[in-house]
Order: sequence, then C-alpha cells, then structure tokens
Amino acid sequence: RGMSHRDSKRTANKIKNASFEEPPGPWRKSTWSGKAEIDIAPEGRHGTKSARIRSESGADASWSFSTDVRPGARYRLSAWIRTKDLAAGSGRGALLNIHELQNPPVATPAVSGTSDWRLVEATFSAERAEKITVNCLFGGWGQSRGEACFDEVSLVELGGGGLAGRAGAVVSTVTRHYAQRGPSDSVADVLVSMKAADPALAAFVLDGL
Repeated sequence: RGMSHRDSKRTANKIKNASFEEPPGPWRKSTWSGKAEIDIAPEGRHGTKSARIRSESGADASWSFSTDVRPGARYRLSAWIRTKDLAAGSGRGALLNIHELQNPPVATPAVSGTSDWRLVEATFSAERAEKITVNCLFGGWGQSRGEACFDEVSLVELGGGGLAGRAGAVVSTVTRHYAQRGPSDSVADVLVSMKAADPALAAFVLDGL
C-alpha cells in the first residue's frame, strides 16, 4: 500500500534549506552573549556547505529556524555536527534545542572537542505550541570556544496531536499530576485502557505519564 498524502506530510522534513546549500533565507543568526563568527562553511557532510559558528574568546550563539507544528504531536529533531577544538566552557558545546520548550529543556546531546560528523537527535512533544524555533546552538546556557558546523538539520513529525488548545493543556496537566501522586499500580490499568482510546487523547495522556 502506498503512503497517503497525510503520512507523506507527516514524515516530511519541516526544516527548509536543511543542508544550507542555498542562501540562508529563513535561517537567522543570533549572538546571545560573547563574540562569535556566524557564517556558511564551504564544506558539508555530503554537500558543499554547512552552517558554522566560531569563537576564540567564548560565545553563546545560534543559527535559528522557525516553523509551524501541531499541538500535542511528537517530533524527532536531529542534525549532524562537526567540531574543531571546541571547549564547552560554561556552556555545553554544540547542540540543537527548541527555544520555546524550556521546562524541561528539549535539547540534543552536545558535541565538544574535535569530532568528525556526528548525528545528534531528540524526540519531544510540541505540547501546546503551534510554532517553534529550532536553534543550532554554540555554547547553550553559557559560552563555549572553538568551532562547530551543522548540517542536514531535520524536524520530522512522528504522530499524535489533534487535541489542541486548552483541552490538551488540561489533559496533559492532569495526567502529569496523576503520574506523580496516583497509586503506582493504577498506572498499568491506565496504559491498558489507552489501547481503545481516541489516538489524540491517548497521545496527550501518555505524554503526561
């Protein structure tokens, strides 16, 4: 059976110019603290270009891309990162994060030192967000020194969503409190009952648990 139009949209990469082969366009440069050089490197993992951030004295900086998402849907964020003499310092090194989702932070593992192209990824729920910003971070919550290149950035929907707005927020909040305070043996019964639940509702409940 072929892939439906809805499935193809779900699995499509929501990041435009993900390999930086074209002019940066929708990508934005930001220096949050310190001093950084933010440019396009003349080499990539498979192509001829990648996004580069460098700092000799230390910086917290980023390349950023904003995109629409479906509230409650789950996503996989990934990219390939290459580093050269990258000292994490008071920051984390080179990584990706979601700017709007900070409690807890949605971020990939960080790369530091000198490393060939390495894949990093993280999965997360969009929660109530309808629009998010993907940051290719250098430093991150502090300043780092050295060089990092980012390539083949990807944001792909994994499914879920559909219970948006206030209703979704209430269900997520209630289930989180239930998971923290409810009898542990009753959680198994909830999981069994989710098999027959509406998929959108089940996604919010499972995310809360």
